Amino acid sequence: MALDLGLGGNGGAFLAFKAQAQKWQTNEGGEKINLDWTHTIWRLDEAQTGWSRWPDGEARDWVWDDEIGKAGPEPTGEGWQRGFQVSVQLVEPDDKTYGEPMIFNSTAVGAKLGFQALYSEYEEQAANNPGKVPVVKNNGVTPSKRTSIPKLTIVRWIDKPANGSDTRF
Repeated sequence: MALDLGLGGNGGAFLAFKAQAQKWQTNEGGEKINLDWTHTIWRLDEAQTGWSRWPDGEARDWVWDDEIGKAGPEPTGEGWQRGFQVSVQLVEPDDKTYGEPMIFNSTAVGAKLGFQALYSEYEEQAANNPGKVPVVKNNGVTPSKRTSIPKLTIVRWIDKPANGSDTRF
């Protein structure tokens, strides 16, 4: 019997930003597909930062920081990079969610710069929005010399869904 841990099929749904192509990807039916999205709920209150590496032919390893943004000691071994992880959920303009929750994690420079800017905006607004989560708008990308940076903006705050909800997270 498979354990139902809320991961969805095929190892769980993911959201990935592909800087070179300036596109977002997810998985559907075991295949990677491009995903055009406008709004998502971001669980920034549960976001994590840490050290990650992706050994050839193996699953990605993570060593999480004790506190978001405060780097713990770099693990021993080669290939460790700083990164982040956050849960996201697609949402309609009326705040109705659709699809399954996705994990967005990355160690790529462009994705980290976009996440860092979004998280700064979150920190500025979170105290004024207790019990709520931000709805984030995808405003395209900003190309730079070596990467592309996703432009993510908080457009509104909605009530934080309860765990175990049929509609959100």
